[in-house]
Amino acid sequence: MVTPKPDTPTETLDVILRTHDPARLDELGRALFSALLQDHRPTTLTIVCQRFPEPALHALETLLTPLRTIEHGVPIQVLNHTDPHPIDARAALLNRGLQATTGRYTAFLDYDDLIYPEAYRLLIAELQSSGAAVAFGGILTTTVTRQGLVPITLDKQHVFRGEGLAQLLHNNFCPLHSFVLDRTRIPPGHLHFDETLSALEDYDFLLRICASHPSSFRLKDRIIGEYLLKDDGSNANPLAQGGTAADWGPALAEIERRKSHLVLSPTVLAQLADPNTTVAAFLDAPVTSTA
Repeated sequence: MVTPKPDTPTETLDVILRTHDPARLDELGRALFSALLQDHRPTTLTIVCQRFPEPALHALETLLTPLRTIEHGVPIQVLNHTDPHPIDARAALLNRGLQATTGRYTAFLDYDDLIYPEAYRLLIAELQSSGAAVAFGGILTTTVTRQGLVPITLDKQHVFRGEGLAQLLHNNFCPLHSFVLDRTRIPPGHLHFDETLSALEDYDFLLRICASHPSSFRLKDRIIGEYLLKDDGSNANPLAQGGTAADWGPALAEIERRKSHLVLSPTVLAQLADPNTTVAAFLDAPVTSTA
């Protein structure tokens, strides 16, 4: 099931797509198509499935056949996470993708979201010009209804709106597909998602990355993709519906506990222009910067 990968060039972008529902291959196909049409080259796509049975894997291969024909220069590999634990393997899928890729740049995309063609080119250019380890863009929330396999757009709003690093430390406004990482600027030990979390695993990841390494939010208002919110509630996200991270309850309590021990690096302190050394200390102090 794995497409052989050539030696990875230094500037390769690896896009890791996670999917857990074999019944939603039509949505995965749209996400794949959006990633396949990226301006940046070289690019690879890695699809990580959560315990797909063999018939679903065969159906996925059928879906991939025309996509591979469209763009021969983009290798597509399929990985199937078969371990029964954790039951909710959302973080494990991302870790599996990270372990299987070696390019300089990494981006993530869920099976039911979309990324615009210029997105990764813009974020990678920002990484190169800023020297940051992670660069963020803006994401629209697109509310859709389904008629059979056809999604019909009902509304688009810029819900995931924030001012920068200081606000991210308070509350996450950056969806999983809003950023690109430069792996040459992040130690391998930092590139992992906590598999004990079944919610907010992306926020926990971003807190650890952004507490230790410089980040760029200069493109935060440049829309680079869409978070598709289904009106049947099947992928409900409190932030996408205008709520706050507090709607995640126990997961948020654990994240807030970790902020008390998460130390801000000297580089990040300089970016924030703040003397407090932990995330919790910074949050308890008046916000003086929106870096």
